[in-house]
Amino acid sequence: MFSPRFFTLACAATVWIGLSAAWQKRPFTSKQLREIGYDPSFEGPLPYFGDPYADPSVYLLDIALTTSGDANKSHVYLKYLTGSDPNNSQISRRNIREVRIRGSPEIGDLSLVENVFSKLERLDRVYWEYPDGIPASILQSIEKNNPSCQIYYKHRDYYSSHNPNDGSEAWKFTHSPNLYSLKAEVIYGGKDNFHDLEFIFNVLSTAPNLKMLDLHLHHAGCVYGGANPYAFDFKSHPSVRFPPLEVLRLDGYQLEERTDAGYEWYFKGFGWGRRWARGEKGDGRTSLDAWREAMDWSHLHTLDILGQTNITLNTLRYDMELPALRNLTISAGWREFTNEETISLATYPANPLEAISLKDFDVKVGEDLLDRFSSNPASISELKHFSFGARSTDIGFLPQEKISKFISNSPKLEKLDLAIPRHVNMSTKYEPFKSFISSPTIQHLTLRFPSADDYEYEIADGSTSQFDYSSMEVSWADMDTEKGNIPDPLINKETAQGLFKSLRTAKKGDELKRLDLIVGNWDGRHGHKEYLLGEGIRMRVALWRCWVVGLEGMERCEGE
Repeated sequence: MFSPRFFTLACAATVWIGLSAAWQKRPFTSKQLREIGYDPSFEGPLPYFGDPYADPSVYLLDIALTTSGDANKSHVYLKYLTGSDPNNSQISRRNIREVRIRGSPEIGDLSLVENVFSKLERLDRVYWEYPDGIPASILQSIEKNNPSCQIYYKHRDYYSSHNPNDGSEAWKFTHSPNLYSLKAEVIYGGKDNFHDLEFIFNVLSTAPNLKMLDLHLHHAGCVYGGANPYAFDFKSHPSVRFPPLEVLRLDGYQLEERTDAGYEWYFKGFGWGRRWARGEKGDGRTSLDAWREAMDWSHLHTLDILGQTNITLNTLRYDMELPALRNLTISAGWREFTNEETISLATYPANPLEAISLKDFDVKVGEDLLDRFSSNPASISELKHFSFGARSTDIGFLPQEKISKFISNSPKLEKLDLAIPRHVNMSTKYEPFKSFISSPTIQHLTLRFPSADDYEYEIADGSTSQFDYSSMEVSWADMDTEKGNIPDPLINKETAQGLFKSLRTAKKGDELKRLDLIVGNWDGRHGHKEYLLGEGIRMRVALWRCWVVGLEGMERCEGE
């Protein structure tokens, strides 16, 4: 007789994942979050996926149609789930609360997936990462059998083989009351692309219960010249209305752009010479102005924006009411911010924030923000999570005394993500470490260090006489010594294990449950290679994670 428990052991990689009571904070592990598209290495406010389940019998069905091997494993289990054996398949179907489907149209059999969905009646969430929309039969099964189920849809233009605006049945899910979250990545190249942003605009204007939008617009490749709008066509839709979002993440979307996206929408279909033509002007509003009119912002509790201007930050801070805002992430990107606009929004007096993350800012912004926290303790009275990441070109660090004072003034701080020098004493004698262990609330600590091969940090570290970084043999990411690469001499697994143990032993109040040590530009390890001393010489990066396993409190550390 086929046993689901046996199948879990045999094919645990992709098909059947159990969620136990040990899962306390997120319904996904860091690895799974990264697969979905969120970077777990920078500890900014995470999107809300719903409260975790406490019942260990609840399961996530992960249908992987990514490779032929994974598809075959998924097909075996899907056939089992559609069987008639009441003692096995029917009971297993009742335990499934979440379904995730991913892959490509060339691999896998969606008819089996459709059959399974018709038999699932206790679903809470569906994570759809499969291209070309949701088949009408599956959508009907969700709406009929699971009316409260939330659909998390992921849209990637280069995976889709159909125009999402062609009126086909598969794209009618945009009107579904079950559509809860849209994560979209639009990659522009050298050709005109209007249909992707039109699709996203259509979802916002038709999905009545959409609560989350994560939108990333960017260019790829070396060819430019096509019409690539970086803002919605509000000008052609003056009466449009959006549902009240609760989570909004914008990367590449230009809120300060005109309502016609700087002529892009006006010149749609004009051909190659559109950029040198003269058309009518905008209506005097920015995209943010139009968005403010189209949506009720009073429900927004999480805002994550990258590369916006001081004008946009000022509008968000002084011209808009955001009474529900609790989680704020601002990434400077290529923009140059003045300190005041960023700090004013981060210390929004109307409602103290619970999570603040600043990334790619000058260290001076972080120093001034800590000073503002010190002079206005009420602004951090509810703060549970603070992250600060300086620009890669800024080699300074936040002053130790300001970090310590900030920690002592934060009565609810649980997570902290900061960069510190490489040469510090990796023991509880280091001043910020004393603050960490004396905090009764900190449970998760992320520390970022310069790469061993980045000799520019010698000055900031004050460690020139101790370490000759530039003379070290270098490698890229791979720490396997069998391949001839030399691990980081200071920040390695032994360092992580020792520091985690010493901090946990000395910690007061809540126990330290997690420690992450990040070396170098881990966030950008898959992007352009960073050259240090000349072509071919690259810097090492590493990520060490330490956490507590099980009720026994066993400590475990692993590297990536």
